[in-house]
Amino acid sequence: MNAHLDLCTWGHSAWGQLGHADKPEEIKDIDSPKKIRVLVDKDVHVKFVACGESHTIAVAKTGECYGWGNAHSGRLGILPPGFKPEDGNYNYAGIFDHVLVPQLIDRVRGVDTVACGSAHTLFALNDGRLFVTGCNISGQLGTGDRNDVICPREVTIPVSDSYKTSESDHVRAHTVFVAAGDQSSVCVIEIVGGNKTNTNRLLYTWGNNMYGGLGHGDTENRLVPTVVQKLVDSYSVQSVACGSFHMAAIAITTATTSSNIQVDEDDDEDDDVFGDTSPAVYEEAGSRLVFTW
Repeated sequence: MNAHLDLCTWGHSAWGQLGHADKPEEIKDIDSPKKIRVLVDKDVHVKFVACGESHTIAVAKTGECYGWGNAHSGRLGILPPGFKPEDGNYNYAGIFDHVLVPQLIDRVRGVDTVACGSAHTLFALNDGRLFVTGCNISGQLGTGDRNDVICPREVTIPVSDSYKTSESDHVRAHTVFVAAGDQSSVCVIEIVGGNKTNTNRLLYTWGNNMYGGLGHGDTENRLVPTVVQKLVDSYSVQSVACGSFHMAAIAITTATTSSNIQVDEDDDEDDDVFGDTSPAVYEEAGSRLVFTW
Protein backbone atom coordinates (compact mmCIF):
# COMPACT_ATOMS: atom_id res chain seq x y z
CA MET A 1 0.00 0.00 0.00
CA ASN A 2 1.29 3.49 -0.78
CA ALA A 3 0.82 6.74 1.18
CA HIS A 4 -2.71 7.16 -0.19
CA LEU A 5 -3.72 3.70 1.08
CA ASP A 6 -4.05 2.30 -2.43
CA LEU A 7 -3.48 -1.45 -2.68
CA CYS A 8 -0.88 -2.87 -5.07
CA THR A 9 -0.48 -6.52 -6.05
CA TRP A 10 1.95 -8.54 -8.16
CA GLY A 11 3.04 -12.12 -8.87
CA HIS A 12 1.13 -15.20 -9.99
CA SER A 13 -2.50 -14.70 -11.02
CA ALA A 14 -3.91 -18.02 -12.23
CA TRP A 15 -7.16 -17.49 -10.28
CA GLY A 16 -7.36 -13.72 -10.65
CA GLN A 17 -5.96 -13.21 -7.15
CA LEU A 18 -4.16 -10.02 -8.23
CA GLY A 19 -7.44 -8.27 -9.03
CA HIS A 20 -6.50 -6.68 -12.35
CA ALA A 21 -8.38 -8.75 -14.96
CA ASP A 22 -11.90 -7.95 -16.15
CA LYS A 23 -12.17 -11.17 -18.15
CA PRO A 24 -10.61 -14.65 -17.73
CA GLU A 25 -8.59 -14.20 -20.92
CA GLU A 26 -7.00 -11.07 -19.43
CA ILE A 27 -5.50 -12.92 -16.45
CA LYS A 28 -1.72 -12.67 -16.46
CA ASP A 29 1.18 -12.68 -14.03
CA ILE A 30 2.64 -9.31 -13.05
CA ASP A 31 6.29 -8.86 -12.08
CA SER A 32 6.09 -5.50 -10.28
CA PRO A 33 3.58 -3.77 -7.96
CA LYS A 34 0.48 -2.43 -9.69
CA LYS A 35 -2.46 -0.52 -8.20
CA ILE A 36 -5.81 -2.26 -8.27
CA ARG A 37 -7.82 0.11 -10.44
CA VAL A 38 -11.23 -1.05 -9.20
CA LEU A 39 -10.40 -0.04 -5.62
CA VAL A 40 -8.91 3.27 -6.75
CA ASP A 41 -12.02 4.10 -8.79
CA LYS A 42 -14.26 3.30 -5.82
CA ASP A 43 -12.04 5.42 -3.54
CA VAL A 44 -11.51 2.44 -1.23
CA HIS A 45 -8.75 3.10 1.29
CA VAL A 46 -7.30 -0.23 2.38
CA LYS A 47 -5.94 -0.54 5.93
CA PHE A 48 -5.11 -4.27 5.96
CA VAL A 49 -4.71 -7.08 3.43
CA ALA A 50 -4.21 -10.85 3.65
CA CYS A 51 -3.40 -13.47 1.04
CA GLY A 52 -4.25 -17.15 0.84
CA GLU A 53 -2.83 -19.63 -1.62
CA SER A 54 -4.92 -18.19 -4.46
CA HIS A 55 -7.27 -15.61 -2.92
CA THR A 56 -6.95 -12.12 -1.49
CA ILE A 57 -8.96 -10.27 1.17
CA ALA A 58 -8.68 -6.53 1.85
CA VAL A 59 -10.11 -4.53 4.76
CA ALA A 60 -11.07 -0.92 4.11
CA LYS A 61 -10.77 1.87 6.68
CA THR A 62 -14.58 1.86 6.78
CA GLY A 63 -14.58 -1.75 8.06
CA GLU A 64 -15.87 -3.16 4.79
CA CYS A 65 -14.16 -6.21 3.26
CA TYR A 66 -13.38 -6.99 -0.35
CA GLY A 67 -12.39 -10.38 -1.77
CA TRP A 68 -11.14 -11.73 -5.08
CA GLY A 69 -9.39 -14.72 -6.62
CA ASN A 70 -10.22 -18.39 -6.14
CA ALA A 71 -13.77 -18.79 -4.79
CA HIS A 72 -13.75 -22.58 -4.28
CA SER A 73 -15.14 -23.84 -0.97
CA GLY A 74 -16.44 -20.38 -0.10
CA ARG A 75 -13.05 -18.95 0.93
CA LEU A 76 -14.03 -15.47 -0.33
CA GLY A 77 -17.33 -15.36 1.52
CA ILE A 78 -19.02 -14.13 -1.67
CA LEU A 79 -22.10 -15.87 -3.04
CA PRO A 80 -22.97 -16.03 -6.76
CA PRO A 81 -25.82 -13.71 -7.81
CA GLY A 82 -29.17 -15.10 -6.68
CA PHE A 83 -27.56 -17.90 -4.67
CA LYS A 84 -28.56 -18.48 -1.04
CA PRO A 85 -26.61 -20.38 1.64
CA GLU A 86 -29.47 -22.84 2.08
CA ASP A 87 -29.14 -23.80 -1.61
CA GLY A 88 -26.07 -25.90 -0.73
CA ASN A 89 -22.48 -25.70 -1.87
CA TYR A 90 -22.21 -23.85 -5.18
CA ASN A 91 -18.90 -25.58 -5.98
CA TYR A 92 -20.72 -28.86 -6.47
CA ALA A 93 -23.04 -27.17 -8.95
CA GLY A 94 -20.03 -25.93 -10.91
CA ILE A 95 -21.37 -22.39 -11.23
CA PHE A 96 -18.82 -20.25 -9.40
CA ASP A 97 -15.05 -20.61 -9.69
CA HIS A 98 -13.37 -17.26 -9.20
CA VAL A 99 -13.78 -13.52 -8.76
CA LEU A 100 -11.46 -11.49 -10.99
CA VAL A 101 -11.71 -8.04 -9.40
CA PRO A 102 -12.35 -6.96 -5.79
CA GLN A 103 -15.95 -7.52 -4.76
CA LEU A 104 -17.64 -6.41 -1.55
CA ILE A 105 -18.20 -9.17 1.02
CA ASP A 106 -21.57 -7.91 2.16
CA ARG A 107 -22.14 -10.44 4.96
CA VAL A 108 -19.48 -8.97 7.25
CA ARG A 109 -19.23 -5.32 8.31
CA GLY A 110 -17.14 -3.51 10.86
CA VAL A 111 -14.09 -5.71 10.25
CA ASP A 112 -10.89 -4.89 12.11
CA THR A 113 -8.51 -7.43 10.61
CA VAL A 114 -8.46 -10.69 8.63
CA ALA A 115 -6.30 -13.76 8.12
CA CYS A 116 -6.18 -16.20 5.21
CA GLY A 117 -5.24 -19.84 5.24
CA SER A 118 -4.69 -21.80 2.07
CA ALA A 119 -8.44 -21.98 1.38
CA HIS A 120 -10.20 -20.35 4.33
CA THR A 121 -10.58 -16.88 5.83
CA LEU A 122 -11.01 -15.46 9.35
CA PHE A 123 -12.63 -12.08 10.02
CA ALA A 124 -12.10 -10.33 13.38
CA LEU A 125 -14.71 -7.62 13.88
CA ASN A 126 -14.33 -4.38 15.82
CA ASP A 127 -16.87 -5.61 18.37
CA GLY A 128 -14.75 -8.69 19.11
CA ARG A 129 -16.77 -11.26 17.21
CA LEU A 130 -15.09 -13.82 14.94
CA PHE A 131 -16.44 -14.92 11.55
CA VAL A 132 -15.11 -17.68 9.28
CA THR A 133 -15.65 -18.95 5.77
CA GLY A 134 -14.16 -21.45 3.32
CA CYS A 135 -12.67 -24.93 3.33
CA ASN A 136 -13.07 -26.94 6.53
CA ILE A 137 -11.41 -30.25 5.71
CA SER A 138 -9.38 -30.27 8.95
CA GLY A 139 -11.82 -28.35 11.13
CA GLN A 140 -9.97 -25.08 10.59
CA LEU A 141 -13.20 -23.07 10.69
CA GLY A 142 -13.92 -24.08 14.28
CA THR A 143 -17.57 -24.92 13.64
CA GLY A 144 -17.42 -28.36 15.29
CA ASP A 145 -17.55 -30.30 12.02
CA ARG A 146 -15.68 -30.56 8.72
CA ASN A 147 -18.31 -29.02 6.45
CA ASP A 148 -17.26 -26.11 4.23
CA VAL A 149 -18.87 -22.73 4.92
CA ILE A 150 -19.71 -20.72 1.80
CA CYS A 151 -20.40 -17.34 3.40
CA PRO A 152 -19.13 -15.77 6.65
CA ARG A 153 -20.46 -17.48 9.77
CA GLU A 154 -19.90 -16.47 13.39
CA VAL A 155 -17.88 -18.80 15.60
CA THR A 156 -18.12 -18.66 19.38
CA ILE A 157 -14.90 -18.78 21.38
CA PRO A 158 -15.55 -20.83 24.56
CA VAL A 159 -14.58 -19.08 27.80
CA SER A 160 -14.11 -20.85 31.14
CA ASP A 161 -16.68 -20.20 33.88
CA SER A 162 -13.76 -19.54 36.20
CA TYR A 163 -13.70 -15.96 34.91
CA LYS A 164 -17.19 -15.32 36.32
CA THR A 165 -17.52 -13.50 39.62
CA SER A 166 -21.05 -14.85 40.11
CA GLU A 167 -23.46 -17.30 38.49
CA SER A 168 -25.27 -14.44 36.77
CA ASP A 169 -22.08 -13.01 35.28
CA HIS A 170 -21.81 -12.91 31.50
CA VAL A 171 -18.29 -13.33 30.17
CA ARG A 172 -17.30 -13.51 26.54
CA ALA A 173 -14.27 -13.54 24.32
CA HIS A 174 -13.26 -10.39 22.47
CA THR A 175 -11.03 -11.30 19.52
CA VAL A 176 -8.08 -8.92 19.10
CA PHE A 177 -5.85 -10.86 16.70
CA VAL A 178 -6.20 -13.63 14.11
CA ALA A 179 -3.76 -15.70 12.08
CA ALA A 180 -4.03 -18.75 9.85
CA GLY A 181 -1.83 -21.58 8.66
CA ASP A 182 -2.47 -23.80 5.68
CA GLN A 183 -5.33 -25.68 7.40
CA SER A 184 -5.17 -24.23 10.90
CA SER A 185 -6.49 -21.12 12.65
CA VAL A 186 -5.49 -18.93 15.56
CA CYS A 187 -7.07 -16.15 17.56
CA VAL A 188 -5.94 -14.09 20.53
CA ILE A 189 -8.72 -12.96 22.85
CA GLU A 190 -9.37 -10.74 25.82
CA ILE A 191 -11.97 -11.65 28.45
CA VAL A 192 -14.86 -9.18 28.63
CA GLY A 193 -16.94 -9.12 31.83
CA GLY A 194 -16.53 -11.23 34.94
CA ASN A 195 -13.26 -11.11 36.83
CA LYS A 196 -11.80 -7.71 35.93
CA THR A 197 -8.44 -8.66 37.47
CA ASN A 198 -7.75 -10.94 34.51
CA THR A 199 -5.93 -8.93 31.87
CA ASN A 200 -4.08 -11.76 30.14
CA ARG A 201 -4.67 -12.28 26.46
CA LEU A 202 -5.41 -15.95 25.74
CA LEU A 203 -4.35 -17.97 22.70
CA TYR A 204 -6.79 -20.33 20.95
CA THR A 205 -5.88 -22.68 18.08
CA TRP A 206 -7.82 -25.21 16.01
CA GLY A 207 -7.76 -27.20 12.76
CA ASN A 208 -4.94 -29.37 11.44
CA ASN A 209 -2.64 -30.55 14.24
CA MET A 210 -0.14 -32.62 12.29
CA TYR A 211 3.25 -32.53 14.04
CA GLY A 212 1.60 -30.83 17.06
CA GLY A 213 1.31 -27.50 15.27
CA LEU A 214 -1.61 -26.33 17.45
CA GLY A 215 0.40 -26.39 20.67
CA HIS A 216 -1.85 -28.67 22.76
CA GLY A 217 0.77 -31.31 23.54
CA ASP A 218 -0.61 -33.88 21.09
CA THR A 219 -1.25 -34.37 17.36
CA GLU A 220 -5.05 -34.59 17.31
CA ASN A 221 -6.99 -32.13 15.15
CA ARG A 222 -9.32 -29.68 16.91
CA LEU A 223 -12.74 -28.90 15.40
CA VAL A 224 -13.49 -25.99 17.75
CA PRO A 225 -11.33 -23.15 19.12
CA THR A 226 -9.27 -24.59 21.99
CA VAL A 227 -7.21 -22.58 24.46
CA VAL A 228 -3.47 -23.33 24.60
CA GLN A 229 -3.28 -24.27 28.28
CA LYS A 230 0.46 -23.86 28.66
CA LEU A 231 0.12 -20.11 28.08
CA VAL A 232 -3.00 -19.45 30.17
CA ASP A 233 -1.83 -18.48 33.65
CA SER A 234 1.62 -17.01 33.25
CA TYR A 235 1.58 -15.16 29.95
CA SER A 236 -0.38 -12.64 27.93
CA VAL A 237 -0.12 -13.41 24.21
CA GLN A 238 0.42 -10.41 21.95
CA SER A 239 0.78 -11.83 18.44
CA VAL A 240 1.17 -15.13 16.59
CA ALA A 241 2.56 -16.24 13.25
CA CYS A 242 1.67 -19.49 11.46
CA GLY A 243 3.52 -21.71 9.06
CA SER A 244 1.89 -24.73 7.43
CA PHE A 245 2.64 -26.99 10.42
CA HIS A 246 4.26 -24.77 13.06
CA MET A 247 3.59 -21.57 15.00
CA ALA A 248 5.42 -18.86 16.93
CA ALA A 249 3.98 -16.45 19.50
CA ILE A 250 5.15 -13.35 21.31
CA ALA A 251 3.95 -13.15 24.91
CA ILE A 252 4.65 -10.99 27.92
CA THR A 253 4.95 -12.41 31.40
CA THR A 254 2.52 -11.50 34.16
CA ALA A 255 3.68 -9.62 37.26
CA THR A 256 3.49 -12.74 39.43
CA THR A 257 5.68 -14.90 37.21
CA SER A 258 8.14 -12.58 35.51
CA SER A 259 10.79 -13.11 38.19
CA ASN A 260 11.07 -16.88 37.77
CA ILE A 261 10.72 -17.62 34.06
CA GLN A 262 12.57 -20.73 32.96
CA VAL A 263 13.69 -21.21 29.37
CA ASP A 264 12.78 -24.68 28.08
CA GLU A 265 16.04 -25.91 26.63
CA ASP A 266 14.88 -29.51 26.32
CA ASP A 267 11.20 -30.15 27.02
CA ASP A 268 11.23 -33.93 26.58
CA GLU A 269 7.84 -34.37 28.22
CA ASP A 270 6.08 -32.69 25.29
CA ASP A 271 8.30 -34.03 22.52
CA ASP A 272 7.50 -36.87 20.15
CA VAL A 273 9.24 -38.06 17.02
CA PHE A 274 7.93 -34.99 15.21
CA GLY A 275 9.29 -32.35 17.64
CA ASP A 276 7.63 -29.97 20.11
CA THR A 277 3.86 -30.27 20.39
CA SER A 278 3.39 -27.52 22.98
CA PRO A 279 4.95 -24.05 23.30
CA ALA A 280 8.59 -23.83 24.39
CA VAL A 281 10.54 -20.63 24.96
CA TYR A 282 12.84 -19.92 22.04
CA GLU A 283 14.10 -16.48 23.06
CA GLU A 284 13.81 -14.36 26.19
CA ALA A 285 14.01 -10.54 26.14
CA GLY A 286 13.07 -8.98 29.47
CA SER A 287 9.37 -9.64 30.07
CA ARG A 288 8.78 -10.54 26.41
CA LEU A 289 9.16 -14.14 25.32
CA VAL A 290 9.04 -15.84 21.94
CA PHE A 291 7.45 -19.29 21.98
CA THR A 292 7.66 -21.80 19.13
CA TRP A 293 6.03 -25.20 18.51
